[in-house]
Amino acid sequence: MAMTTPDRRFVPGDWAGQTDWFQNWDKQMQVVGATLGFSAAELTRIHDDYLMLQFLRDAMVTVDAFKEAITNHRRLISRGAVGEPTPSLPANTTLALPATTDPVPCGIWQRNNEDVRRVREAPAFTDETGALLGINPIETAGQTESETQPTLTVTVEPGYNVKIAGVMSGMDALRVDYQRKGSDAWALAAFFTKLPGEFAIAPQTPGSPESGRIRGVYIKNNAEFGILSPEYPITVS
Repeated sequence: MAMTTPDRRFVPGDWAGQTDWFQNWDKQMQVVGATLGFSAAELTRIHDDYLMLQFLRDAMVTVDAFKEAITNHRRLISRGAVGEPTPSLPANTTLALPATTDPVPCGIWQRNNEDVRRVREAPAFTDETGALLGINPIETAGQTESETQPTLTVTVEPGYNVKIAGVMSGMDALRVDYQRKGSDAWALAAFFTKLPGEFAIAPQTPGSPESGRIRGVYIKNNAEFGILSPEYPITVS
């Protein structure tokens, strides 16, 4: 089966970043698409494609969280000590397709690549339009290491779980560190080659809430690249 990937000249390499990029593409195309020769039906199709990408990104996070919850449940039921409280079974996951005008067929990124080529060949296209749509090739030469910093979205889930979202910015990996409250030491918490990602923190006192801070740094060619992200306070339990 032939697969088409997003144009890496300007579309991020991770799922969350790709969906964010497509959200802007859809939003701006609804404004300028008609001047570039796109019909109302074609603009509706672009919006439907975005709604499906958004649904799939959120569904992946939901399914991963459900899988982790079921795994933890299995561990507690099968390996827990006799007499310990019986954990509740995680609630079933329900997914509902987005309300698109028409069913979305295969080929979102193939359609997008063709749309981008068509936009760039349109008589009304300008560099300003390209910047608005996010389709001007990313200029990496001007980006210095001192200007490269991860910006993360950090959320917590029951079971001492932490979810990290963001963009990889063309880097090989993201290292995540954790510092417990009251400590000056930072310890390796996770190592991601794509985002979003999830990991669990081993609490200092089992069964009690744990507080601390999360930070991240990019990895390129097996070495740190850029500067550390901001520090994000968390409390897990």
